[in-house]
Amino acid sequence: MRGTAVKMLLVFVIASLMVIVFASVSAAGEEVDISKGIFPGTELKKVEPIRINNNAELASYASAGSGTIGDPYLIENLEIDATGYGAAIYVGNTTSYFKVQNCSLSFADRLSWPYHLGAGLILYNVANAAVMNNNLTSNHDYGVYVYGAHGTVLTGNLCEGSAQGVSLLYSDDCQIFSNELRGNGYAGLFLQNSNHNYIGENDLSSNTDYDIYVSAYTGLTSSNNYIYGNRCNDTPVSICLDNAQRNIVQANRGTGNNIGLFLYHADNNSIEINEFSGASRGIYLQMSYDNTVLSNHCDGYQDGVHLYESGRNNISRNDLVGGIQGVNLQDSSGNELFENTCSENVYGIYLLRSDGNNITGNECWNNDNGVYLQLSNGCAVWGNHLHDNKYVGLFVDQSNGSTVFENKVQTNGMFGVYVVGGSSGNQLLNNTLFNNTAGVQLEFSNGNQINGNEISGTLVENGIVLVSSSGNGVRYNTCVGYAENGILLDGSDDNTLAYNKCSEGLRGIYLTGSSDNIIDHNTCSDNRYGIYIHNSDSNDVTWIVCIDSLETGISVLSSYDVLVSRNECYNSAKDGIYLEDTNFTRVGQNICIGGTNGIHLNRTYDTYVTSNECSELTENGILLDLALVNYISNNECTLSPVGIFLRSSWGSSVLFNIVDHCGTGLRLDDSTFNTLQANDCSNNTGQGIFLQQSNNNTLDSNLLSHEPVGLMLLSSQDNDIYGNTVTLCGAYGMVLDHSDNNSVENNTCRESQTGIMLLESSWNMIRSNDCWDNIDNGILLTSSAHNDIIDNLCGSQDFGIYLDGSNENTLKDNDCSGNDYYGMYLSFSNNNTISGNECNSSMNGIYLSYSNDNTISDNFANSNSEFGGIVLQYSDRNTLADNTCQHNPVGYGAILLVFSSWNIIIDNECHDSGYGVFLQSYCDNNTISGNNLSNNLKGGVYLWRYCDRNIVIGNECNDNPLEGIYLNMYCENNTVSDNILNGNGRGVYLFDSNDTILSNNACNGNSQYGVGVIRSPRSMVEDNNCSGNGITGIYVISSRDCVITRNILLENAVYGVHFFDAASSNNLVYDNILIGNHGSSSVYNSSLVQASDAGTNQWSSGVRGNLWGDWTSPDVNGDGIVDQPYLIGGGVSQDEFPIALSVVIRVPASVSYTNGSISLVAGSAYFAIGLSSIAWRNTANGGTGSCDGTSAWSCHVPLIEGANIITVTMVDVIGLVRQASVTLVMDTVAPTISIDSPEDGSGQSSDVVMVNWTGNDGGSGIAYYLVGMDDGTPINTTALSHIFTGVADGEHLVTVKAYDMAGNSADDAVRFTVDTDPPVLQIVRPDASEVLGQKDVTFNWTCSDMTSGIDHINVSLDGGTPVQLLANATSYTFYGLAEGEHSVNVTAVDQIGNVAWAERSFLVDTVAPSLTVLSPAEGAYISVNVTVVEWEAIDTGSGIAKMEVSFDGANWTTVVDSNYTTPQLDEGLITAQVRITDQAGNSVLATRNITVDTIAPTAAVSPTGDQVSLSPLIAIEFSEAMNQTSVTIVVDGVEGSVDWSGNTATLTLSGRLAYGTTYNVTASGKDLAGNSMEINWTFSTLAVGSIQGVLLDGNGDPMAGIVVQIIGGENTTTDAQGSFRFDQIIVGNYTLTVEANGYEPLSMNVTVEADGTTDLGDLTLVSTDAGSDEAPFPWLILIIGLVIVAAVAVVAVVYLKKK
Repeated sequence: MRGTAVKMLLVFVIASLMVIVFASVSAAGEEVDISKGIFPGTELKKVEPIRINNNAELASYASAGSGTIGDPYLIENLEIDATGYGAAIYVGNTTSYFKVQNCSLSFADRLSWPYHLGAGLILYNVANAAVMNNNLTSNHDYGVYVYGAHGTVLTGNLCEGSAQGVSLLYSDDCQIFSNELRGNGYAGLFLQNSNHNYIGENDLSSNTDYDIYVSAYTGLTSSNNYIYGNRCNDTPVSICLDNAQRNIVQANRGTGNNIGLFLYHADNNSIEINEFSGASRGIYLQMSYDNTVLSNHCDGYQDGVHLYESGRNNISRNDLVGGIQGVNLQDSSGNELFENTCSENVYGIYLLRSDGNNITGNECWNNDNGVYLQLSNGCAVWGNHLHDNKYVGLFVDQSNGSTVFENKVQTNGMFGVYVVGGSSGNQLLNNTLFNNTAGVQLEFSNGNQINGNEISGTLVENGIVLVSSSGNGVRYNTCVGYAENGILLDGSDDNTLAYNKCSEGLRGIYLTGSSDNIIDHNTCSDNRYGIYIHNSDSNDVTWIVCIDSLETGISVLSSYDVLVSRNECYNSAKDGIYLEDTNFTRVGQNICIGGTNGIHLNRTYDTYVTSNECSELTENGILLDLALVNYISNNECTLSPVGIFLRSSWGSSVLFNIVDHCGTGLRLDDSTFNTLQANDCSNNTGQGIFLQQSNNNTLDSNLLSHEPVGLMLLSSQDNDIYGNTVTLCGAYGMVLDHSDNNSVENNTCRESQTGIMLLESSWNMIRSNDCWDNIDNGILLTSSAHNDIIDNLCGSQDFGIYLDGSNENTLKDNDCSGNDYYGMYLSFSNNNTISGNECNSSMNGIYLSYSNDNTISDNFANSNSEFGGIVLQYSDRNTLADNTCQHNPVGYGAILLVFSSWNIIIDNECHDSGYGVFLQSYCDNNTISGNNLSNNLKGGVYLWRYCDRNIVIGNECNDNPLEGIYLNMYCENNTVSDNILNGNGRGVYLFDSNDTILSNNACNGNSQYGVGVIRSPRSMVEDNNCSGNGITGIYVISSRDCVITRNILLENAVYGVHFFDAASSNNLVYDNILIGNHGSSSVYNSSLVQASDAGTNQWSSGVRGNLWGDWTSPDVNGDGIVDQPYLIGGGVSQDEFPIALSVVIRVPASVSYTNGSISLVAGSAYFAIGLSSIAWRNTANGGTGSCDGTSAWSCHVPLIEGANIITVTMVDVIGLVRQASVTLVMDTVAPTISIDSPEDGSGQSSDVVMVNWTGNDGGSGIAYYLVGMDDGTPINTTALSHIFTGVADGEHLVTVKAYDMAGNSADDAVRFTVDTDPPVLQIVRPDASEVLGQKDVTFNWTCSDMTSGIDHINVSLDGGTPVQLLANATSYTFYGLAEGEHSVNVTAVDQIGNVAWAERSFLVDTVAPSLTVLSPAEGAYISVNVTVVEWEAIDTGSGIAKMEVSFDGANWTTVVDSNYTTPQLDEGLITAQVRITDQAGNSVLATRNITVDTIAPTAAVSPTGDQVSLSPLIAIEFSEAMNQTSVTIVVDGVEGSVDWSGNTATLTLSGRLAYGTTYNVTASGKDLAGNSMEINWTFSTLAVGSIQGVLLDGNGDPMAGIVVQIIGGENTTTDAQGSFRFDQIIVGNYTLTVEANGYEPLSMNVTVEADGTTDLGDLTLVSTDAGSDEAPFPWLILIIGLVIVAAVAVVAVVYLKKK
């Protein structure tokens, strides 16, 4: 409002001035005509150009007039061709009133400033000029040039064909109107540094750059100009304000322009009701602030209004049509865009990098996009109407922190609001969006808030869309009737969607590729899908209500880590909650009632479904399809065909659920790796838990009761079933039917017909189950294979464990004791493993019938009562190992085999039974190995009748009363080996058992004999130890073709070997050891021979016989055979080749030398059966060790320095010892060697080098030397010197190496150099005779010696003492050298002593030249543009090299003489510099600051206008510094004092001024350059008026002495007549108040007008008690008093009573 008022006032003033001008014209008797150019029909007079420079000359040139306002001078009707002149008419320095009219002024040339500027008319420093109806054409620069000419009027002129039509400089209060300015070069009208001008209703066209150009220099102003009603056509820029402030541009029209209005650095201007039509920009603001752009119309431009780097502007109520941008803000902040209309543009409003703008109440319609914010932050978009745009209503691109509030956005082609490009922190609040394809869409934009918006309409596809946008809030929005989605998030993370309502569409809320969002407290109704989440991770969906969904209430697809919690889904046609291809999703505390499935998981992973309620479903409470690793816990599923159904699902956990009154409690079909734990499945009509074709599942701690079958697996594999409790379940507790690889552990299966049944089921683990107290079987396997039955409790029933046709099962660690018939019973069951079981105290422990290839190990089968602990009947290839069978029947064995073959009986403990192992009838090819069969009631092993090819090996059969091992009756081809058979009646006893092998048995200490071979031909008795027996070691009766070899027969009571009868013949006996038998000693005694032979047997192999303890020597030839045969008792037999013992060392030879610390020792050994050890000992160091090998042996013996005696000891298998020794001397000390010459590191110049050395060895002595140089071939010599000739220059290495007799060596080496060449030396800098500008001079050189290297460097100055430097020195600095010439010598010495030198001379000059500037003086002001700089320069050192000058830091100019004439200098401060440089580079700089000022100063003054106070400060702000003594200020004779502050002079008046008076002010003075100026202006003081009135009471009587006050002002008191009066009250509005006791306050508004009296008339005050007849106050006091008196009386009475 304030701005509008100022504008109206300015219009009023200008109009008044126009009236005055036209009045003066009328007073002269002329008619006013404002047509352009010369009046038609005017006869022109041709004259020469006119120059007027004062009032007198003006008067002389005038054709009429007296120079007053009413009768101005006239210059008229002239035709002037100014060719060759600077102006057609020049008027300067006049104050008289004059007019130039009806003239033709043309062809002026530019000659010089300011008088010859190439202008048709120049007005210079004039006042009171009027220029009317002239033709000013084809002038070089200006049609009219106005400089310092205030109040000039230009009207009706035609200016054409000049650089500028009209140029107005430093001219204020001018009026330029109704001119035609066309076809000019730069501008039609150029205004600079000029204020308060009126530019109105001109016609401007076809100017080259600007129609109107308004500018100001920095520090100056062009302000308060009024540019009104101009018509600007076909010019690039219609109007330009450049650094122009506080102007009004109003009602102008422009067509065909690139820019209608251009503001550059222009502030506080008002741009109103203009019309522009063109190509580029209608209104363009660049770096301009605080402007008002109001009610303009721009069409056809690229930009209707364009702001660039401009702020705080108000762009309001403009009509912007048909461009690219209606409003375009670029890098412009803090602007107001209010109630603009933008239509048919690409962008209605466009902001680029423009922050903090307010966009309010605008209408943008029928554009491509309504409002577009790009890289623009903190804007407010409020209350706009954005409709019917082709694409987007509001487009926010890469823009942050803006507020979009209460806009109406409708029927836009794509998006209502579109936010993209990383825009963040924006708020979209309470907008109404109707029938946009998408109501709100965000793309790649984060941290925005979308709240309270209403989105609807039949054309809507999506209500709110977020694409690749994060951290946004979407709350309290309502989306209705969309085709696709109420809210859509696409690739958008960390957003919050809360309290939204989405209804009547395809999807209420849809997320795709969007993560970490919160979807909370939304309501979705009547959609096909309530919530639909696809490929979106880590989202929270909570407190959602989904009602009447046509498909699913909540759908989560291909998503990770989604939370679906506390939602309610009612009557969804398919699934209440549906998850597909999801990971790590949590579904908890939801309610799903009605529909097909309550919760449906399809191809989900790691999803948690917890604490949900699913009821009254037509198929499943919870359904998992193809689901992986999900968690289903604490849910309650009731009244559905299946409570929880896993179909083709993997890795899920079903925990702590309650499923009751369903058909099947928990069902798994084709599902794997799931866990069913702690579920309560009771009272269901089918199975509690049913698995069909489901594998790798875990069923743990479930409770199953009161169902036909507790748990059933059908065709299901690899499941873990443990810790379940199954009771009172009809036929079976658990059934595995065609189900493999399952684990059934730690379950309780009681009180059923059968605890656990496996039917055609394999590879199952049945472990640690309690199957006690069932009726038939604890565990029953039928046609089942590869199962593990482990650690089960199976007692108190008919059969503990029963296998029927079941193969390859493992029965381990089960307790099957105390059953009625069998602990374990296998029928036609093969390849089973039975281990670690306890099968005690039944009729039979473990019983196999027709069962083959089973392994029975580590079982306890004790105290059974019928046949045995373990019984095999018709059962082959079984293995019985590590079993304990004790206290079983006397008549049979602990282990009994009947008609059973190929079995292995190994490592069993069988004691206190009839036999340990009993093979009865036709038991062939069995292996009995490693068993402990001692202390039985009869024998260890008993083979009876036709038991062939058995192997009895490695058993302990000790202390049995009969045989350790007994083969009886037709048992052939058996092997008995490696058994321990001690302390029995007989060790091994063969009776009628042929072809038996007895080997490696220990048959010692038996009461009769170790081995008995009775009627058993072809027996092999080898490697046995039969010692210390009561009769004989080996006893043979009626047996032929036997072989007895490598047996040890020691100290038997009678014979080592005894062939009892002649029928025992053709047997072979060799390589046996017989010692101490029959009481023999080490000396042969024919009566105590160790063997007896009644038959004809052979006692050697033909090469070797036996070792006889009483017959071991002599062996003269050392071949290991005693030289005489041994005689056998009982017949004629003898041992032809008795064995002798010996050991021989073959290497090394005795007394050998070595320098190694380890030596090889090797040789031969001779023995009988075998060796116990061959070992060595070194007596020198006490070392011992074993030798490798037997007959040929070797070892590596550690040695010590000196003689080593090495002894080798051989011990055979029974401890007989033989030894051999050798001596080996070790020498590891190397010889010493030292080269005597040449010395290491020495140098020489000769190429003949003699090498001398000294060598010594105190051990074995030196054998020879090797001497060599560099890489040459070493020379072998025994001498102590060698000469090398022809040695090349350079460094060489000589090596001498000495070797002793033991092979030890030592060497010595030296390096020396041969060098004859001197070093190479060159001085690098300074250059020869170089002039240096410093006293510290650094010399640099290069120096090298390729052979011996540099030893040191010497440097000397001017022949002085040399300074010695290190060899690597390449520079040296001399400090503080004196001015003048110097020389330096550098000498280089190499390691051999060769010398090189160099010398260099130079000049030191560090003194700069002297410089004195003679003119101009520092700080001088000059009034010309060219001056001369003079100086004087001297250098006594190296001489002056260069003289230079520079102005204002520009490039330096080299001069020859000591003066320089400046070029044309610009106005202002000039810095002149002179620089002198000598030959050494020393320079001196002198500076002079001068000011060029050829322009008279101007000034801004105050106060001006009306309502000036009575004590004003008269202030004049000069445009530049002034000569303060020249300045005078006069105010209509009022005196005062002048003060200065900078360029501002302030006149303080000595007294107050009068009210309502107009004062004239005149100020004059000169600037520092002497330019003069004078300025005149007026101001008016405050206008005043009076207020009077009469104050009356309610009765109409005057009220005297009452104070009457003006709020904020004066007060007065009424007189006796009630009258009051205020005088000299400043005009304006006031509030008058009156307050009097007993009366209501009086307040009223009063207006004071100038020079008038405001009469208020009679004012009546209203009494405050006028409405009451009697005051209640006395009665109130009386009542209160009575109450107080009564209270005091009561207190007194109470007190007296107590006392």
